[in-house]
Amino acid sequence: MHDLALLPRARYRTRELLDAGYFPEAGQIEELVVEPGLGDAAGVVGAILMGRNKARISPDPPGCPFGRPDSSGLAKAGDR
Repeated sequence: MHDLALLPRARYRTRELLDAGYFPEAGQIEELVVEPGLGDAAGVVGAILMGRNKARISPDPPGCPFGRPDSSGLAKAGDR
């Protein structure tokens, strides 16, 4: 994400749209709306994972950084 002004604007608008009475975590928006953890590779890695999960490909070989699908075919968050 190279536009340094985009993240603060996204946080501001998200906070505006959330109902703080229903979603009290809106006050902690800086922890909820964050930069992509994979940096510039986030879009490519996400596309690969979505395609792999859609195709329900077998588990990754050892050392593969993309995680393993669980029984639903979705990669588990801790398996990167």
